[in-house]
Amino acid sequence: MKMNLALTLIFTFSGLLGCKVSYDKNITPAGNEYPGVYLNAKVCLEGAGTFPMSTALKNNNTLPFVTPYTLANPWLHYSIEDIALSPATYASPWVDWVLVEIYKIEFGSYLKVDGQSALLHEDGSLNSSTATQSLYFANLVPGNYYINIKHRNHLAIGTQNAVSLSIQNYSEIDPLVFDVDFTDPQTVLTGNASSSGGIQCLAAGDVNNDNLIDSSDLAAINSQVNAIFTAAPDGTTLNGYFAGDVNLDNSITVNTSLSTIDHGIISANDGLTTLVHPNAP
Repeated sequence: MKMNLALTLIFTFSGLLGCKVSYDKNITPAGNEYPGVYLNAKVCLEGAGTFPMSTALKNNNTLPFVTPYTLANPWLHYSIEDIALSPATYASPWVDWVLVEIYKIEFGSYLKVDGQSALLHEDGSLNSSTATQSLYFANLVPGNYYINIKHRNHLAIGTQNAVSLSIQNYSEIDPLVFDVDFTDPQTVLTGNASSSGGIQCLAAGDVNNDNLIDSSDLAAINSQVNAIFTAAPDGTTLNGYFAGDVNLDNSITVNTSLSTIDHGIISANDGLTTLVHPNAP
């Protein structure tokens, strides 16, 4: 009789809002019988505009070849699926990296069961680190899951209702058939999303990733420039991959009157906050 042994590690740590979060990770030896599940999803980042979204970061070669979320605060993320991009993969029209988290309800509480970084294509589709549309979660079984989408300077969103995930990779049949379309206003979300032209997007402006857009995010832009050029005069611009670059155009600018495009987006979203799994109701 063939036996499959799996080791389950459960990590518990304090979440951003003081709640304890458990992370249930199955580590299964070669030859496991888990069928795995696929997630084909569509996402929009407000700062990158409507479809096709801006790919300025990739076009200027400042989009990193590796995910920015690995073992970094506040995400503390790790996945074996998150590999460095090959030059061939990098050549595609990517907007930025996003972080996908998968939760299930167990004993009345949300339990994080997996996560993976994804490349956001200009058309809104999520792709793996090998440029495959749809994300594959090998250690999950078909069932109903709750999904968070996080970004380094946009407010996170999550599915209010459980999403059925299966071994069927719908993108192989039709890339426009999504398990969940976060851009569709009919998709009920947790947290606050922005809306433009009937499209739901993650709201831009959470520069310090505290789940709230406010004056501290405005101040962070100037602070990031001054951290490199002390007492930088108004108009000093830096090009690169900065959290303060909320419109994802590859630049941030010191402006004491807070009137740049980045500052304007943050001001427009002032006061927005978000609550996603495991803290969402």
